[in-house]
Amino acid sequence: MMNRKKLFTIALMLILVGLIGSIITFNSINNPVTVDEKKIINNNDIANVEIDADNEQVEIISTKDSTTKVELIGKSSSDKENYLSADVKGNTLAIEVNDHNMFHFFDFIGTSLTLKVYLPEKMYETLQVDIDNGSAHAEQLNIKEIHAETNNGHIELEDIMAHYVNVASDNGKLSLRNVEGEIEGETDNGEISLVTKNLDRPIELECDNGRITIQTDREPTNATFNVHVDNGDINIFDKYSGNAVFGNGEYVIKLETNNGEISVTK
Repeated sequence: MMNRKKLFTIALMLILVGLIGSIITFNSINNPVTVDEKKIINNNDIANVEIDADNEQVEIISTKDSTTKVELIGKSSSDKENYLSADVKGNTLAIEVNDHNMFHFFDFIGTSLTLKVYLPEKMYETLQVDIDNGSAHAEQLNIKEIHAETNNGHIELEDIMAHYVNVASDNGKLSLRNVEGEIEGETDNGEISLVTKNLDRPIELECDNGRITIQTDREPTNATFNVHVDNGDINIFDKYSGNAVFGNGEYVIKLETNNGEISVTK
């Protein structure tokens, strides 16, 4: 008898929480808050950049200005005094967006925010980007090591000079254009696209459901293609439908998808 009462009480509390959350969400959707925050960082010693975002579109752009600028603009379903923090500790710039309300599972509803990070032109050591439900776009950057990950959203990198690049998305497309350095890319659901002049370097691209396409100016001179598809076709320069070796095969290019085609063209 006591157990039934406890279960009834718990069920009633869950229903009340759901109703309160629905009311708050309804009000938030119909009354979104305008967000326009800016941070200016006057520090020439920044070598590492860390970005932690929730449901925002993140843009990282090179600038000729000598100062670093961070902007958060758009609409939010939660009303807060400060959404954006940008702090420098040592030589690391840590950027965080706090757009949570008390019902975290409703955060993405009614929110449309864009985070823009303007980095002065120079060589940086690392860039780390973590996003829950949002996309990332970076262009014209010179960074030794890049790690970018999102749960739901696409990642686009363009005109990037790096030594090592690692990008991952659970559900979203990976698009890499003119990205130099060793590359690792992985997505569960979404295609992977690489446009590059040079393939003589380590490259590993993997997806569960989606195609992998590589477009290059010329064939590699010293690389091994290690390719695998469960359901789909393989086409490497209209010459090979499986593994292939160019020159001594020093650099390994590993391409794998469960459901989708692999295409390498020039």
